[in-house]
Amino acid sequence: MNSHRSGKEPGKKSEIVKPFLSALTQIHSSDAAGKEEIEKRARKCISTLPGRKEKTIATASARGSIGLQADHTHYFDGFALMLPMKGGTGISISPGESSESRLIVEGESNVRSFSLMDSDESATSDSDTVRLLKHIVHGFPVHSFSSIDVALYSEIPEGLFPVFAASFSIALHRALEKSSGISLEDTDRVRTCQKAIEAFYGTPFSAAYIRAADISEAHTFVLVDTRSLEYIPLDISEREKPGWGLIDLTPGSSPVLPAERFKLADAIIDRLKSKQFTGLTTIRDLEHSEFEAAEKALPRKMRPGFRFLVTENRRVQQLVTAIRRSDWQLCGTILLISHEARKRCWNASTPRHDEVVALAERFSHNGVYGATQTGESAFVLVAGQPFSIPGFLKEVRNNEYSEHGKRPQTIIL
Repeated sequence: MNSHRSGKEPGKKSEIVKPFLSALTQIHSSDAAGKEEIEKRARKCISTLPGRKEKTIATASARGSIGLQADHTHYFDGFALMLPMKGGTGISISPGESSESRLIVEGESNVRSFSLMDSDESATSDSDTVRLLKHIVHGFPVHSFSSIDVALYSEIPEGLFPVFAASFSIALHRALEKSSGISLEDTDRVRTCQKAIEAFYGTPFSAAYIRAADISEAHTFVLVDTRSLEYIPLDISEREKPGWGLIDLTPGSSPVLPAERFKLADAIIDRLKSKQFTGLTTIRDLEHSEFEAAEKALPRKMRPGFRFLVTENRRVQQLVTAIRRSDWQLCGTILLISHEARKRCWNASTPRHDEVVALAERFSHNGVYGATQTGESAFVLVAGQPFSIPGFLKEVRNNEYSEHGKRPQTIIL
Protein backbone atom coordinates (compact mmCIF):
# COMPACT_ATOMS: atom_id res chain seq x y z
CA MET A 1 0.00 0.00 0.00
CA ASN A 2 1.18 3.51 -0.77
CA SER A 3 1.93 5.02 2.65
CA HIS A 4 1.32 8.54 1.34
CA ARG A 5 -2.38 7.75 1.27
CA SER A 6 -2.38 7.76 5.05
CA GLY A 7 -0.72 11.16 5.10
CA LYS A 8 2.68 10.05 6.34
CA GLU A 9 6.11 9.58 4.86
CA PRO A 10 7.23 6.06 4.02
CA GLY A 11 8.56 4.24 7.10
CA LYS A 12 7.21 6.81 9.56
CA LYS A 13 4.42 6.27 12.11
CA SER A 14 1.37 8.50 11.88
CA GLU A 15 0.75 11.27 14.40
CA ILE A 16 -2.13 9.19 15.77
CA VAL A 17 -0.09 6.00 16.18
CA LYS A 18 2.96 7.62 17.79
CA PRO A 19 1.31 8.89 20.99
CA PHE A 20 -0.60 5.61 21.28
CA LEU A 21 2.63 3.58 21.10
CA SER A 22 4.38 5.99 23.47
CA ALA A 23 1.59 5.59 26.03
CA LEU A 24 1.63 1.81 25.59
CA THR A 25 5.41 1.72 26.20
CA GLN A 26 5.08 3.85 29.36
CA ILE A 27 2.24 1.69 30.69
CA HIS A 28 4.24 -1.51 30.19
CA SER A 29 7.41 0.02 31.66
CA SER A 30 5.46 0.89 34.82
CA ASP A 31 4.56 -2.74 35.56
CA ALA A 32 5.37 -3.43 39.21
CA ALA A 33 7.09 -6.51 40.57
CA GLY A 34 4.88 -9.28 41.89
CA LYS A 35 4.98 -10.82 45.37
CA GLU A 36 7.65 -13.41 44.50
CA GLU A 37 9.94 -10.85 42.87
CA ILE A 38 9.53 -8.39 45.75
CA GLU A 39 10.45 -11.03 48.33
CA LYS A 40 13.34 -12.27 46.18
CA ARG A 41 14.81 -8.77 46.07
CA ALA A 42 14.44 -8.39 49.85
CA ARG A 43 16.33 -11.69 50.40
CA LYS A 44 19.04 -10.63 47.98
CA CYS A 45 19.31 -7.29 49.76
CA ILE A 46 19.87 -8.83 53.22
CA SER A 47 22.59 -11.10 51.81
CA THR A 48 24.68 -8.00 51.04
CA LEU A 49 24.95 -6.92 54.68
CA PRO A 50 28.65 -6.79 55.65
CA GLY A 51 29.81 -9.69 57.85
CA ARG A 52 26.46 -11.45 57.78
CA LYS A 53 26.68 -15.14 58.67
CA GLU A 54 24.31 -17.80 57.40
CA LYS A 55 21.35 -17.46 59.73
CA THR A 56 17.66 -18.15 59.40
CA ILE A 57 15.94 -15.56 57.26
CA ALA A 58 12.23 -14.81 57.33
CA THR A 59 10.81 -12.91 54.37
CA ALA A 60 7.36 -11.44 53.80
CA SER A 61 5.67 -8.79 51.71
CA ALA A 62 2.58 -6.61 51.63
CA ARG A 63 0.78 -4.71 48.92
CA GLY A 64 0.45 -0.94 48.94
CA SER A 65 -3.06 0.50 48.79
CA ILE A 66 -3.89 4.12 47.97
CA GLY A 67 -6.79 5.92 49.60
CA LEU A 68 -9.23 6.68 46.81
CA GLN A 69 -11.67 8.03 49.39
CA ALA A 70 -10.15 7.31 52.79
CA ASP A 71 -8.41 10.20 54.53
CA HIS A 72 -11.49 11.19 56.55
CA THR A 73 -11.09 7.85 58.38
CA HIS A 74 -8.00 9.16 60.14
CA TYR A 75 -10.46 11.32 62.09
CA PHE A 76 -13.29 8.89 62.77
CA ASP A 77 -14.17 5.25 62.10
CA GLY A 78 -15.94 5.68 58.80
CA PHE A 79 -15.92 3.75 55.54
CA ALA A 80 -13.03 3.94 53.08
CA LEU A 81 -12.53 3.02 49.45
CA MET A 82 -9.02 1.81 48.67
CA LEU A 83 -7.15 1.46 45.38
CA PRO A 84 -4.66 -1.45 45.71
CA MET A 85 -1.35 -0.98 43.91
CA LYS A 86 0.38 -3.66 41.86
CA GLY A 87 3.58 -3.21 43.86
CA GLY A 88 4.34 -3.21 47.53
CA THR A 89 7.01 -3.78 50.16
CA GLY A 90 9.28 -6.75 50.85
CA ILE A 91 11.04 -7.36 54.17
CA SER A 92 13.72 -9.91 55.09
CA ILE A 93 14.83 -10.29 58.71
CA SER A 94 17.34 -12.38 60.60
CA PRO A 95 18.82 -12.34 64.13
CA GLY A 96 21.42 -9.61 64.57
CA GLU A 97 25.16 -10.32 64.49
CA SER A 98 25.88 -8.09 67.49
CA SER A 99 24.11 -5.86 69.99
CA GLU A 100 23.51 -3.39 67.16
CA SER A 101 20.57 -3.84 64.83
CA ARG A 102 20.91 -2.95 61.15
CA LEU A 103 18.63 -1.82 58.34
CA ILE A 104 19.64 -1.99 54.69
CA VAL A 105 17.43 -0.51 51.97
CA GLU A 106 17.78 -1.61 48.37
CA GLY A 107 19.16 1.23 46.29
CA GLU A 108 20.95 2.90 49.22
CA SER A 109 24.64 2.42 49.90
CA ASN A 110 24.64 3.11 53.63
CA VAL A 111 23.62 0.62 56.33
CA ARG A 112 21.66 2.16 59.20
CA SER A 113 22.70 0.89 62.63
CA PHE A 114 20.48 1.32 65.67
CA SER A 115 19.60 -0.17 69.03
CA LEU A 116 16.26 -1.85 69.58
CA MET A 117 16.51 -0.89 73.25
CA ASP A 118 16.63 2.88 72.68
CA SER A 119 13.39 4.84 72.88
CA ASP A 120 12.39 7.52 70.37
CA GLU A 121 13.46 10.22 72.80
CA SER A 122 16.98 8.84 73.32
CA ALA A 123 17.60 7.82 69.70
CA THR A 124 17.17 11.19 68.04
CA SER A 125 19.46 10.27 65.12
CA ASP A 126 17.28 7.37 63.95
CA SER A 127 15.58 7.79 60.58
CA ASP A 128 11.79 7.72 60.35
CA THR A 129 11.91 4.22 58.83
CA VAL A 130 14.03 2.95 61.73
CA ARG A 131 11.72 4.58 64.28
CA LEU A 132 8.66 2.96 62.71
CA LEU A 133 10.48 -0.37 62.55
CA LYS A 134 11.21 -0.18 66.28
CA HIS A 135 7.58 0.58 67.11
CA ILE A 136 6.48 -2.48 65.12
CA VAL A 137 9.06 -4.75 66.81
CA HIS A 138 8.24 -3.40 70.28
CA GLY A 139 4.52 -3.94 69.68
CA PHE A 140 5.00 -7.52 68.49
CA PRO A 141 3.51 -9.98 71.03
CA VAL A 142 6.66 -12.13 71.21
CA HIS A 143 9.93 -10.39 72.13
CA SER A 144 12.53 -12.78 70.71
CA PHE A 145 15.11 -10.31 69.37
CA SER A 146 17.78 -8.40 71.24
CA SER A 147 19.03 -7.22 67.85
CA ILE A 148 17.82 -7.73 64.32
CA ASP A 149 19.03 -7.34 60.72
CA VAL A 150 16.39 -6.03 58.34
CA ALA A 151 16.41 -5.62 54.55
CA LEU A 152 13.80 -3.44 52.87
CA TYR A 153 12.71 -3.37 49.26
CA SER A 154 9.76 -1.13 48.45
CA GLU A 155 8.13 0.20 45.31
CA ILE A 156 6.10 2.72 47.33
CA PRO A 157 7.44 6.29 47.63
CA GLU A 158 8.09 7.10 51.30
CA GLY A 159 6.45 10.48 50.72
CA LEU A 160 3.15 8.67 50.22
CA PHE A 161 3.39 8.03 53.93
CA PRO A 162 0.05 6.39 54.81
CA VAL A 163 0.54 3.81 52.04
CA PHE A 164 4.20 3.20 52.81
CA ALA A 165 3.69 3.00 56.58
CA ALA A 166 0.86 0.47 56.23
CA SER A 167 2.63 -1.73 53.67
CA PHE A 168 5.95 -1.61 55.57
CA SER A 169 4.29 -2.43 58.89
CA ILE A 170 2.29 -5.40 57.59
CA ALA A 171 5.30 -6.83 55.71
CA LEU A 172 7.54 -6.51 58.78
CA HIS A 173 4.88 -7.96 61.08
CA ARG A 174 4.41 -10.96 58.79
CA ALA A 175 8.17 -11.54 58.73
CA LEU A 176 8.28 -11.39 62.53
CA GLU A 177 5.41 -13.91 62.69
CA LYS A 178 7.29 -16.28 60.38
CA SER A 179 10.49 -15.92 62.37
CA SER A 180 8.70 -16.51 65.68
CA GLY A 181 6.57 -19.40 64.43
CA ILE A 182 3.26 -17.76 65.27
CA SER A 183 0.31 -16.67 63.15
CA LEU A 184 -2.03 -13.88 64.20
CA GLU A 185 -5.59 -13.38 63.05
CA ASP A 186 -5.83 -10.72 60.36
CA THR A 187 -7.72 -8.31 62.60
CA ASP A 188 -5.18 -8.71 65.42
CA ARG A 189 -2.31 -8.04 63.02
CA VAL A 190 -4.02 -4.94 61.65
CA ARG A 191 -4.83 -3.50 65.09
CA THR A 192 -1.30 -4.24 66.37
CA CYS A 193 0.20 -2.41 63.39
CA GLN A 194 -2.27 0.43 63.79
CA LYS A 195 -1.19 0.96 67.41
CA ALA A 196 2.48 0.97 66.37
CA ILE A 197 1.93 3.48 63.56
CA GLU A 198 -0.12 5.73 65.86
CA ALA A 199 2.68 5.60 68.45
CA PHE A 200 5.14 6.57 65.71
CA TYR A 201 3.07 9.50 64.42
CA GLY A 202 1.62 10.53 67.75
CA THR A 203 -1.84 10.85 66.14
CA PRO A 204 -4.66 8.50 65.13
CA PHE A 205 -4.10 6.57 61.90
CA SER A 206 -6.77 5.03 59.68
CA ALA A 207 -7.08 1.25 59.80
CA ALA A 208 -8.22 1.31 56.16
CA TYR A 209 -4.68 1.59 54.78
CA ILE A 210 -3.47 -1.25 57.01
CA ARG A 211 -6.47 -3.52 56.39
CA ALA A 212 -6.07 -3.12 52.63
CA ALA A 213 -2.32 -3.80 52.86
CA ASP A 214 -3.05 -7.05 54.71
CA ILE A 215 -5.21 -8.45 51.91
CA SER A 216 -3.07 -10.88 49.90
CA GLU A 217 -5.45 -11.32 46.98
CA ALA A 218 -5.39 -8.83 44.12
CA HIS A 219 -8.50 -6.68 43.79
CA THR A 220 -9.33 -3.62 41.71
CA PHE A 221 -10.86 -1.72 44.64
CA VAL A 222 -11.55 -2.57 48.30
CA LEU A 223 -14.32 -1.10 50.45
CA VAL A 224 -13.23 -1.13 54.12
CA ASP A 225 -15.26 -0.65 57.29
CA THR A 226 -12.66 0.80 59.66
CA ARG A 227 -14.72 -0.08 62.73
CA SER A 228 -15.20 -3.82 62.14
CA LEU A 229 -12.30 -4.25 59.66
CA GLU A 230 -14.64 -6.09 57.33
CA TYR A 231 -14.06 -5.45 53.65
CA ILE A 232 -15.75 -5.98 50.30
CA PRO A 233 -13.66 -6.36 47.13
CA LEU A 234 -14.86 -4.57 44.00
CA ASP A 235 -13.34 -6.19 40.92
CA ILE A 236 -13.54 -4.74 37.42
CA SER A 237 -12.57 -6.51 34.20
CA GLU A 238 -9.32 -5.43 32.54
CA ARG A 239 -11.27 -4.02 29.60
CA GLU A 240 -13.26 -1.66 31.81
CA LYS A 241 -10.56 -0.49 34.22
CA PRO A 242 -9.61 3.18 34.06
CA GLY A 243 -6.02 4.37 34.15
CA TRP A 244 -4.45 5.84 37.26
CA GLY A 245 -1.43 8.03 37.86
CA LEU A 246 0.39 9.55 40.82
CA ILE A 247 2.15 12.90 40.90
CA ASP A 248 4.69 13.65 43.63
CA LEU A 249 4.80 17.39 44.31
CA THR A 250 7.53 17.13 46.97
CA PRO A 251 9.18 19.46 47.91
CA GLY A 252 7.31 22.69 48.34
CA SER A 253 3.83 21.26 48.70
CA SER A 254 3.72 19.88 52.21
CA PRO A 255 0.17 20.22 53.49
CA VAL A 256 -0.66 21.89 56.77
CA LEU A 257 0.18 19.50 59.60
CA PRO A 258 -2.86 17.50 60.69
CA ALA A 259 -2.64 18.42 64.39
CA GLU A 260 -5.12 21.27 63.93
CA ARG A 261 -7.49 19.03 62.00
CA PHE A 262 -7.43 16.40 64.76
CA LYS A 263 -8.20 19.12 67.30
CA LEU A 264 -11.11 20.29 65.18
CA ALA A 265 -12.52 16.76 64.78
CA ASP A 266 -12.35 16.24 68.57
CA ALA A 267 -13.88 19.66 69.23
CA ILE A 268 -16.79 18.87 66.89
CA ILE A 269 -17.65 15.69 68.82
CA ASP A 270 -17.26 17.42 72.19
CA ARG A 271 -19.55 20.25 71.09
CA LEU A 272 -22.24 17.90 69.78
CA LYS A 273 -22.10 15.83 72.99
CA SER A 274 -22.62 18.99 75.02
CA LYS A 275 -25.81 19.69 73.05
CA GLN A 276 -28.60 17.23 72.29
CA PHE A 277 -26.26 14.44 71.06
CA THR A 278 -25.10 13.36 74.52
CA GLY A 279 -24.44 9.71 73.65
CA LEU A 280 -22.48 10.44 70.47
CA THR A 281 -18.90 9.11 70.34
CA THR A 282 -18.20 9.28 66.61
CA ILE A 283 -19.52 11.21 63.60
CA ARG A 284 -20.25 7.87 61.94
CA ASP A 285 -23.18 7.26 64.29
CA LEU A 286 -25.10 10.39 63.28
CA GLU A 287 -28.29 9.50 61.45
CA HIS A 288 -28.84 11.12 58.07
CA SER A 289 -31.91 12.88 59.47
CA GLU A 290 -29.80 14.38 62.27
CA PHE A 291 -27.30 16.11 60.01
CA GLU A 292 -29.07 19.47 59.79
CA ALA A 293 -29.69 19.68 63.56
CA ALA A 294 -26.08 18.69 64.29
CA GLU A 295 -24.72 21.33 61.95
CA LYS A 296 -26.87 24.03 63.53
CA ALA A 297 -25.63 22.98 66.99
CA LEU A 298 -22.05 23.83 65.99
CA PRO A 299 -20.39 27.26 65.89
CA ARG A 300 -20.08 28.58 62.34
CA LYS A 301 -16.30 28.07 62.26
CA MET A 302 -16.74 24.32 62.92
CA ARG A 303 -19.44 23.73 60.33
CA PRO A 304 -17.20 23.43 57.21
CA GLY A 305 -15.07 20.77 58.90
CA PHE A 306 -18.12 18.89 60.12
CA ARG A 307 -19.69 19.03 56.66
CA PHE A 308 -16.45 17.78 55.11
CA LEU A 309 -16.18 14.71 57.35
CA VAL A 310 -19.83 13.73 56.92
CA THR A 311 -19.93 14.22 53.14
CA GLU A 312 -16.56 12.50 52.55
CA ASN A 313 -17.95 9.41 54.24
CA ARG A 314 -21.08 9.61 52.06
CA ARG A 315 -18.98 10.03 48.94
CA VAL A 316 -17.54 6.56 49.53
CA GLN A 317 -20.91 5.01 48.67
CA GLN A 318 -21.29 7.35 45.70
CA LEU A 319 -17.94 6.14 44.36
CA VAL A 320 -18.90 2.51 44.92
CA THR A 321 -22.09 3.05 42.91
CA ALA A 322 -20.15 4.75 40.10
CA ILE A 323 -17.58 1.94 40.02
CA ARG A 324 -20.21 -0.78 39.88
CA ARG A 325 -21.72 1.00 36.88
CA SER A 326 -18.26 1.54 35.33
CA ASP A 327 -19.21 5.23 35.22
CA TRP A 328 -15.70 6.66 35.29
CA GLN A 329 -16.77 10.17 34.38
CA LEU A 330 -18.89 10.25 37.54
CA CYS A 331 -16.03 8.72 39.50
CA GLY A 332 -13.71 11.51 38.31
CA THR A 333 -16.30 14.17 39.13
CA ILE A 334 -16.58 12.84 42.69
CA LEU A 335 -12.79 13.04 43.03
CA LEU A 336 -12.85 16.67 41.86
CA ILE A 337 -15.63 17.51 44.34
CA SER A 338 -13.72 15.78 47.12
CA HIS A 339 -10.59 17.79 46.37
CA GLU A 340 -12.52 21.05 46.37
CA ALA A 341 -13.86 20.13 49.81
CA ARG A 342 -10.33 19.38 51.05
CA LYS A 343 -9.25 22.83 49.89
CA ARG A 344 -12.22 24.87 51.13
CA CYS A 345 -13.33 23.03 54.25
CA TRP A 346 -10.43 20.97 55.57
CA ASN A 347 -7.24 22.95 54.91
CA ALA A 348 -5.45 19.83 53.68
CA SER A 349 -4.31 20.78 50.17
CA THR A 350 -1.82 23.38 48.93
CA PRO A 351 -1.89 25.72 45.90
CA ARG A 352 0.31 23.29 43.94
CA HIS A 353 -2.15 20.45 44.55
CA ASP A 354 -4.93 22.75 43.41
CA GLU A 355 -3.04 23.71 40.22
CA VAL A 356 -2.60 20.07 39.18
CA VAL A 357 -6.22 19.19 39.95
CA ALA A 358 -7.39 22.24 37.96
CA LEU A 359 -5.19 21.10 35.06
CA ALA A 360 -6.82 17.65 35.22
CA GLU A 361 -10.23 19.28 35.03
CA ARG A 362 -9.19 21.23 31.93
CA PHE A 363 -8.01 17.98 30.33
CA SER A 364 -11.41 16.33 30.65
CA HIS A 365 -11.88 16.56 26.86
CA ASN A 366 -8.59 14.62 26.49
CA GLY A 367 -9.75 11.60 28.46
CA VAL A 368 -8.84 12.69 32.00
CA TYR A 369 -11.71 11.96 34.40
CA GLY A 370 -10.55 13.80 37.52
CA ALA A 371 -7.92 14.13 40.24
CA THR A 372 -7.54 14.73 43.96
CA GLN A 373 -4.92 15.01 46.64
CA THR A 374 -4.40 11.65 48.31
CA GLY A 375 -3.05 10.58 51.69
CA GLU A 376 -3.04 14.18 52.97
CA SER A 377 0.42 14.11 51.42
CA ALA A 378 2.29 15.85 48.60
CA PHE A 379 0.76 13.41 46.08
CA VAL A 380 -2.08 13.88 43.62
CA LEU A 381 -4.02 10.89 42.26
CA VAL A 382 -5.40 11.22 38.72
CA ALA A 383 -7.91 9.01 36.89
CA GLY A 384 -8.53 8.81 33.17
CA GLN A 385 -8.61 6.65 30.10
CA PRO A 386 -5.55 4.34 30.30
CA PHE A 387 -3.88 5.80 27.20
CA SER A 388 -4.56 9.38 28.34
CA ILE A 389 -2.66 9.10 31.64
CA PRO A 390 0.93 9.12 30.24
CA GLY A 391 0.27 12.21 28.14
CA PHE A 392 -1.34 14.05 31.03
CA LEU A 393 1.54 13.18 33.37
CA LYS A 394 3.97 14.55 30.78
CA GLU A 395 1.93 17.76 30.64
CA VAL A 396 2.08 18.03 34.44
CA ARG A 397 5.87 17.57 34.43
CA ASN A 398 6.32 20.25 31.79
CA ASN A 399 3.87 22.62 33.47
CA GLU A 400 5.51 22.18 36.88
CA TYR A 401 8.93 22.82 35.36
CA SER A 402 7.66 25.97 33.67
CA GLU A 403 5.96 27.27 36.83
CA HIS A 404 8.27 25.98 39.60
CA GLY A 405 11.55 24.98 37.95
CA LYS A 406 11.30 21.28 38.75
CA ARG A 407 9.70 18.28 37.05
CA PRO A 408 7.90 16.13 39.63
CA GLN A 409 8.15 12.37 39.78
CA THR A 410 5.12 10.73 38.19
CA ILE A 411 4.02 7.11 38.43
CA ILE A 412 1.61 5.13 36.25
CA LEU A 413 -0.31 2.72 38.45
